[in-house]
Amino acid sequence: MKRVAGVRPLAGSLLLVAAAQLGCGGSPMMRAARQGDIAGLRGAIAAAEARGRVASGDVADAARAVVAHEILHAPTPEYAAARMRDARACAFEVDGALAARATADDASAGEAALERVETGAIGDRAARRTAASVDDRWRAAGVWGLTRDEDRDARLRALVDGSPLVRRAALRAIVERDDPADEDALVEAARLDPDPLVRAAAVRAASRLAGTPADIANRLRDLWTAGDDPLRQQVAVAFASPAVLRNGGREALAHLLAVSSGDDAVTVAGVVLGSSLDDPELRAAAMGQLVFALAEGGERARIHAIAVAPLGGLAKPRPGEASRLLEALRKASKDEDADVRMAALGRLADARAGAPADDRAAAIQALEALAAPDQTPAVRGSRARLLLAEAGDLRVQAWVEADLRSTESATRLGAADALAALGRASRAARLLADDDPSVRTRAACTILLASRLGHAAPAPR
Repeated sequence: MKRVAGVRPLAGSLLLVAAAQLGCGGSPMMRAARQGDIAGLRGAIAAAEARGRVASGDVADAARAVVAHEILHAPTPEYAAARMRDARACAFEVDGALAARATADDASAGEAALERVETGAIGDRAARRTAASVDDRWRAAGVWGLTRDEDRDARLRALVDGSPLVRRAALRAIVERDDPADEDALVEAARLDPDPLVRAAAVRAASRLAGTPADIANRLRDLWTAGDDPLRQQVAVAFASPAVLRNGGREALAHLLAVSSGDDAVTVAGVVLGSSLDDPELRAAAMGQLVFALAEGGERARIHAIAVAPLGGLAKPRPGEASRLLEALRKASKDEDADVRMAALGRLADARAGAPADDRAAAIQALEALAAPDQTPAVRGSRARLLLAEAGDLRVQAWVEADLRSTESATRLGAADALAALGRASRAARLLADDDPSVRTRAACTILLASRLGHAAPAPR
């Protein structure tokens, strides 16, 4: 592999970090985590649990050590890259390991550098030095830093680069620079780029430029007509953005609410009702579409409508809106379709949705019946247990902890998420010694994020 200028090989700082991590201090759990001793870590966790001495801070420290070891001591560059992708959500917590990995003389270094640029650990000035690299990831990391006026030509070249990673980085740089002259290039990227993630990001970028042109809504309408579902979602969000709303966005939303059906109608209605838009006529039309979808739509449209129904949160419903949605959700919570029923019950049970106490209590009771391990297919039961955890139902904890021993990796990870939602993330400690490296890395990230956010246990019901 061609070495990137200014990047040192693996034998330098990475080994120094590794040596520091292999220090002999700390508890048996920490020593095993630092050394990557999975069997030893499993035994240490089991012993600590048996003594009832599993402190959340100790588990978070062990989680950080587990992720760092997976990154620092990966047997191959491909393994390292996979673990860094697993650890993306907690990249900030393991920046030291990522910084060391970025000095490696192999293909994993660019992955580490790109992760660090995205978390802000590497500034624009330092990033720009690799914008001409032959390695896609190093080049993408460098393109993130092309935010100066004199970088405009380089930004636009990057927008048509052969790598979608580089093109997405160019979009970030364009938004950061906020040059209205880039609008045409963004619309072309949204229309023609072969990568759906790039197209969606280009629409978001186009709606955020300060000098949005007067014809932007018409240009976005063309993208709605020709786009796939993810692109249409972004176009609808763009119509509701302040810059586009005053340049034809309001009219575009009204038109789409009048002519759309199915999932398209739910998408637009969800955007309108989830925004702070103070437009009674538009909101009434959106509410009509959402209630209709809940009552008459297909399974996909109904589940989508349940997910976007704005019962509470930051976008408060107007008077009269909540009652119509609530009645529709009550009906959906008794639907013959199990997935629709569970989605509606989960929404009613969630305290953030603001459903009346009686509805919330009834939804929790119904979910508990679905969550019982011997009453529901495994996947659906795991989902019901997660919904109950998100609702703060501590009575589900024993069932969730049983999922930590599941043979299905998705179920084990779902249990970690549920325990974090309950404020009990440290109870997922056994997953730090899971045989599956992806499971132990992702579970460690869940524990680290819970520690960072300071998740406390909800008050028992």
